[in-house]
Amino acid sequence: MKKLTLVLLSILTVSALFADTITQAAARDGVTVTESMIMQMLRQQVGSEATDSQIRDAVSAQYKKPWDVVLKALVEQLTLQEYVKKAGAEDLKSLVSNPTDEQIQDFYNANKTKFVNSDMVRVNHIFFSTQGKTDGEIKDIKEKAEDAMLLIKQGKKSFDDLVQEVSDDKNSIKNGGELGFISRDDPNTVSLLGNDFIDAVFNAPMDGAYGVFKSNQGYHIVVISEKRSARILKLTDKINPSSPATVSQYIQQNIQQQSLTQAFSQVTEKVIASLKKEATIKIIDRSIPWK
Repeated sequence: MKKLTLVLLSILTVSALFADTITQAAARDGVTVTESMIMQMLRQQVGSEATDSQIRDAVSAQYKKPWDVVLKALVEQLTLQEYVKKAGAEDLKSLVSNPTDEQIQDFYNANKTKFVNSDMVRVNHIFFSTQGKTDGEIKDIKEKAEDAMLLIKQGKKSFDDLVQEVSDDKNSIKNGGELGFISRDDPNTVSLLGNDFIDAVFNAPMDGAYGVFKSNQGYHIVVISEKRSARILKLTDKINPSSPATVSQYIQQNIQQQSLTQAFSQVTEKVIASLKKEATIKIIDRSIPWK
């Protein structure tokens, strides 16, 4: 799974002191943010193959905070962003400009070695979850996985059939059990699945179903459909196999983000100044939860 880069956390630091002020104004003006909106934002970063549970675990691991704490901060911060974007739309539009091709090329040349994809494997799996199970139940689950592997070896069942019939990964059932690309050095994936599982899938050949492999989440029967060696990406390459964005588009967004950060700070101050003139909104200064 691709490493999360929660841009909101850096953009909104400037406006964090006025969180309650804008939150009240957002509620008044009908600006709302839901958990589903947060998940959609995160999924755009990590790839569509990630399950909600995997995203929550990855975010919690990366920020070393429980999911409910991270979610509260993200809802608050996205609310702030959406309100300031709405209230200061014209000002933001005038302050943020699109980077030129020359700026994109210069950024790439200066940071080329950072645009690297490490060794990757593309994995389909039949998943047997052991989360929240007792030792006795885990033993039974392992036997179930081994029985399924035996059915494949004997030709009595196909991998695709068993994906539909027994896999606990309901999100991947519709696409043949596709777990997606796994990177050997992705800390989120290592934390989620464990080094032993990562080593197992990278060592598995591309000629059928293999397993039963144990991960931090349960047991897996896997099919390796593709292997990619580490390489430096070109401007036209996808930043990540699971992402539609190219390196060029990523750089464009990065430069725009830097411009937006500066503009957002200016516009936030202007919006706050305007709100302070309104007697119906109480001003309460405080920090973002983990600051």
